[in-house]
Amino acid sequence: MNDPITQYAFWDTGGNGHWVVNGVAQAANVEIDVAAANLSQVSYVFGPGGSPSDTLYVRANDGSEWSSWKSFTATATNQAPTVAVSNVVTVSGQTFAAASLVTATDADGDAITKYALWDSNTNGRWNVGGVNEPANTEIDITAAQLSLTTYQAGSGTDQLWIRANDGTAWGAWQSFNVTGESPSSATIVPSGTLELTGTSNAAVTFQGSTGTLKLDNSASFSGTVAGMTGSDAIDFANISFANVQTPSFSGDSSHGTLTVTDGTVTASIALLGNYMASTFTTSSDGHGGTLVVDPPATQVSQLAQPQHA
Repeated sequence: MNDPITQYAFWDTGGNGHWVVNGVAQAANVEIDVAAANLSQVSYVFGPGGSPSDTLYVRANDGSEWSSWKSFTATATNQAPTVAVSNVVTVSGQTFAAASLVTATDADGDAITKYALWDSNTNGRWNVGGVNEPANTEIDITAAQLSLTTYQAGSGTDQLWIRANDGTAWGAWQSFNVTGESPSSATIVPSGTLELTGTSNAAVTFQGSTGTLKLDNSASFSGTVAGMTGSDAIDFANISFANVQTPSFSGDSSHGTLTVTDGTVTASIALLGNYMASTFTTSSDGHGGTLVVDPPATQVSQLAQPQHA
């Protein structure tokens, strides 16, 4: 006789994960009875990756009697965290917060507990809590120490590595380059970005029309900028786009000063070249700061006068 199932009973002995009924987490070591009509509302949430297995039980009722309990285990496999990094171009001597160089994520939602750092060259150096670290040595830090860790660019290119740990396993190493150019002749290649984190008197030159000069502390830049044209942009990262005022320029046909302010932070940038006819425009840099470009002048075509017979 094939009687319809009218009820199910569930049991969880481990307590690492838990049953959920209609959105409500259920306690361990308690029988959970659910009508067959509500079975679709029952789910099981695994515990943290790498935690011990849960032993679960289930049985069914046909309206007359219960079946025997059947047991099975639920084991959460840990997924190691991943890190995302990007190459950086700057000038030698600039210092970057380690937290600005890496983004760590964990598919299980586990908190990052540790980071490991590596510097393959000796141009620049990692610094943890005020102590310079040697090259070609694994540098393990806690997640709390990340805010105390910096990297200072040297002259040339260093290949750096970083990975993260979720308390159970290390993720894969990811490499990226930090290139420190000479402050006296820093260049921005087409589609490239040159980032300056602090005080700098660098002489910067755009080599194309699609580069970006990113100034994290724009008021402290006392250098010069040459070759800005087309879609070249200066990213005033610490000047609020929400409050930015119209940029102003004063100068002559060979040089001048571009001034950008949000009423709180004011940056004055020495531009080399003729910008007297420029109409500098602003837009958001996507992170709260302000991008300034000097768009090409609109070309107006002259229409030929009609010929009269």
